[in-house]
Amino acid sequence: MADENVDQRLVRIVKALLKKTLAGQADWEATFSRSTAEQFDYSTVSATISLSSHDKGNDDLSIVMTIKNDAGVELDRLESDPWDSLGYSRILRQLYTEARRRALDIDTTINQLVNSLENGGYDDEPPF
Repeated sequence: MADENVDQRLVRIVKALLKKTLAGQADWEATFSRSTAEQFDYSTVSATISLSSHDKGNDDLSIVMTIKNDAGVELDRLESDPWDSLGYSRILRQLYTEARRRALDIDTTINQLVNSLENGGYDDEPPF
């Protein structure tokens, strides 16, 4: 997508979502479908914003933000672009990473694993 064709409102949405996500103010939900390996939804009053990863087959993942209305109709989308000079692709990738971490509760799982490995992870006795 040529930079001149990028709707700046979409870039503003990505920046605002990243800010809310980093502040812990955005609830992301993991959803899975046949067409995308991972999709993370953030519901607003009138739209769902989905972040999806797509393997382009050249060892590069494309991140897509899709905005859909309540009926599921796609209203607009923003896809990462390796030639982007506006910087939105970097922000979109960071948003995808952070949304994924929160939707899948990755930090809690890793913390539990570290605790289990370092401290035995058992309050009383091992469960066997």
